[in-house]
Amino acid sequence: MCRRVLHIIREEAAGDGGKAGNAASDAMDGSDGSDDEDNSVRGGAMRAFKAEVIEVIGELIDELESVNAHIVQHALEHVSPSSVVLTSGGSDIVEAFLREANRKRKFQCIVAEGAPGLTGHQMARALAEKGVETTAVADASVFAMMSRANLVVLSACGVFANGGILAPAGHHTVALAAKAHSVPVVFLAGLHELSPLGPGDEAFDTDDLLSPADVIDYTALADCGVGGGRDDGGNEGDVDGDVASLSVANPAYDYVGPELVTLVLTDVGGQVPAFVKQLLSEIYDPADRTFG
Repeated sequence: MCRRVLHIIREEAAGDGGKAGNAASDAMDGSDGSDDEDNSVRGGAMRAFKAEVIEVIGELIDELESVNAHIVQHALEHVSPSSVVLTSGGSDIVEAFLREANRKRKFQCIVAEGAPGLTGHQMARALAEKGVETTAVADASVFAMMSRANLVVLSACGVFANGGILAPAGHHTVALAAKAHSVPVVFLAGLHELSPLGPGDEAFDTDDLLSPADVIDYTALADCGVGGGRDDGGNEGDVDGDVASLSVANPAYDYVGPELVTLVLTDVGGQVPAFVKQLLSEIYDPADRTFG
């Protein structure tokens, strides 16, 4: 968001013919104030520029507050009557999207549980309470259930210029299953989630790991035991310095490649992955888009 606000400031500075920029430069040069008329003109230009920037940033704040509402209003365009929609885990925007579709469409919804958090159970219950015909399934059943689905709807945590998606862990598996069954995959994301950073950029890192306690109980470490290794002769027995270890990876995010994404549904409408780069050029300066 900082980069986007900077882009707004630069656009406003360029739009007023550079008057605000000249005024700021004069102020930094340490004008002695001998020319009161010139100082007054520069001060007026700076005040006008500040007011314009504040107004545009206010519009950006209003846009952020209405992102979900704008995405949800496209639900009826993508959910067909009597179709089967599959999703994974719990997401406020996906839940609102499906509830909006249910106002005028009768469809079935399959919700994968989204282990290890199992947030899919909560969303399945909430959808069922709103009258959506919902079935909660285990993550391991996604590939089998995908053959029944007509559409996959998932939430995104970030969208990159190449059309790739940063999504909650587990979404990559769902997207792979959808690809195998030729089921379209729609990711819901606001424009503010489009990122100028991405794979291949030094400042980008998707290796965020959560606590292993969500995946395995700490008491399981006792079952690993200590020692019990083999000595150099291949015999069972304790070996000096032989300490059992257990590595448990609990990633927070998945990277879903653009080849697995059918559509990115933003608050300005649906975009194919190849068009995301064009959207980035409208909200970020070229200098901030640091990867190709």
